[in-house]
Amino acid sequence: GDTWYVQGFEHAIGLINKQTLSPLGKFIAWDSLLRRLTARLRVKKYLKENPAATETPLLPPVFVLGLPRTGTTFLHRLLSLDP
Repeated sequence: GDTWYVQGFEHAIGLINKQTLSPLGKFIAWDSLLRRLTARLRVKKYLKENPAATETPLLPPVFVLGLPRTGTTFLHRLLSLDP
C-alpha cells in the first residue's frame, strides 16, 4: 500500500529514542504512536469494506474563531445542530 506516512513515523521514533524520557514519558510517546497507527489501520479497513465512502461529497470545513468571551462556543454549538 501507500507508504507516505512511514518517514514521519520513523522521524518521530528517532526523536523519542534520542530523548531522555522517564519510563512514563516513553510509554505515553509510544502509546500515542501506536494509537495513531491503529486508527490508520481502522480507517483503511473501513474504506476497503465500504468503498462508497470515498465517493461521499465533503463540505468545506467551517472554522469558528474569536477572542475569549465573544460567543464562539455558542456559535459552534449552534452550527453543530444543523445536519
